[in-house]
Amino acid sequence: MDGRRGGWVVFGCFLTLTCTAGVTLFVLPVLLDSIIAETQWSLTQVSSAVTVFGLSAAVVSPLIGFLIDRFGARNIMVFGVVTGAAATFLLGRVTELWHLHVAMLIASIGSISSTYIPIPALIAR
Repeated sequence: MDGRRGGWVVFGCFLTLTCTAGVTLFVLPVLLDSIIAETQWSLTQVSSAVTVFGLSAAVVSPLIGFLIDRFGARNIMVFGVVTGAAATFLLGRVTELWHLHVAMLIASIGSISSTYIPIPALIAR
């Protein structure tokens, strides 16, 4: 990879990481007060969604690594971005606590598929 193309790859990865991780990891704290006020759930209940996010990301990470080896980092990143967008859409439609947990599970799959695992693999190639 020449230096000019490599710079664009790094820039594209930067934008993907900023948008994807920014939405999936940092949206819940911003919306926390609104979610609690609207749903009457406790802080503990809403915060449990972060636990679901973290645990599911840890469980799915080895699978994502395998899929990157099999299908390539770019294809997995596209899957992750689409999955993250779907999770963001679902977060706006949450009416039950389990909906929030499912949306955060999907968000973790999207986030891990488009950020911390495939980006280093893509830049290294």
